[in-house]
Amino acid sequence: MPNEITDLRSDTVTKPTADLGDNTLGEDPTVIRLEQMLADTFGFTAGLFLPSGVMGNQLGLRLLVPPGQELLADADSHFLLYEDGGVAWHGGILTRTAVSENGLLDPAVLARNTASVCGASRSDWISPETPSIAAPTTERA
Repeated sequence: MPNEITDLRSDTVTKPTADLGDNTLGEDPTVIRLEQMLADTFGFTAGLFLPSGVMGNQLGLRLLVPPGQELLADADSHFLLYEDGGVAWHGGILTRTAVSENGLLDPAVLARNTASVCGASRSDWISPETPSIAAPTTERA
């Protein structure tokens, strides 16, 4: 048995046969190629690799709803049930929930629960605005 020491502190210290680098520092050629390929495919100037769906959800919600404003969502929304309060913690986003029938949000319920940005009746100077509604996708359809 050789007396070599294998350094396993992180995935960027151990070097497998693939051409890798530290993605955090923008040095991973595989990620750079993936981001550029997707940017080219969809007609954007750049792409951004996010290593998890949770990270993508949190970033997307943060881009849609400014801190201190409200996001209206189905009470069974994935990001509310399984992402540990990330929208409040990372984005300072308030959430209001509406119960749906099999994931289908009722427009009348949405109208009653949205604030002034959407022109609904629940608007006064002390209520947060509701600039976005999270509609469920096909996960429960």
